[in-house]
Amino acid sequence: MLGISGGIGSGKSVFSRLLSFFDIPVFDSDREAKLLYGEGEVKDFVSTHFGTEFYATSDGSLNRKAFAQLIFSRPEARALVESFIHPLVKKRFELFRERQQKRWIGLESAILFPSGLDVFCNAVVWIEAPLEERIKRIALRDKATEEEIVQRIKAQEGISPKEQSIPLFKVNNSACSPLLPQIRNLLESLNTLFEQGYS
Repeated sequence: MLGISGGIGSGKSVFSRLLSFFDIPVFDSDREAKLLYGEGEVKDFVSTHFGTEFYATSDGSLNRKAFAQLIFSRPEARALVESFIHPLVKKRFELFRERQQKRWIGLESAILFPSGLDVFCNAVVWIEAPLEERIKRIALRDKATEEEIVQRIKAQEGISPKEQSIPLFKVNNSACSPLLPQIRNLLESLNTLFEQGYS
């Protein structure tokens, strides 16, 4: 199992999509968490604890921008949401893992370590990128202001790799560092780990 993590805007999703071209399926925990917000159990949780106005949209979906502003500005709100969402994401991951028959599968999560998902991993890739590039990517993707982006980045302090016994690989996803050569080097290292009994 290969963990894939990094701060917001570092390029985890791009990295994971490229891995899939090399026949490594990746579970995107952040995407799965977003899907959960459209389901009854999570809708009820959000409405009960934070108000029904977050689903007062034309199609009844979550107002993600407003909800993000809430949880990134209130640490206690974010902690409450994460305590509810994380176990649900783990259940989805376990179902995904049971269906795979590959040498390696990926587990992508911005909060791989704080959420405890790293316990499933035999190796971890940490994606890095310059702060300026990350801010530009997030602004383009989320149409967020620089103040909102900085707030989100600060909220992720403490997500970086903790001391561990499993192998850790760092990937530089800056504009001047192409990903494909780094992925090829990573795959060579993973094949070596597989031969040593990791998977």
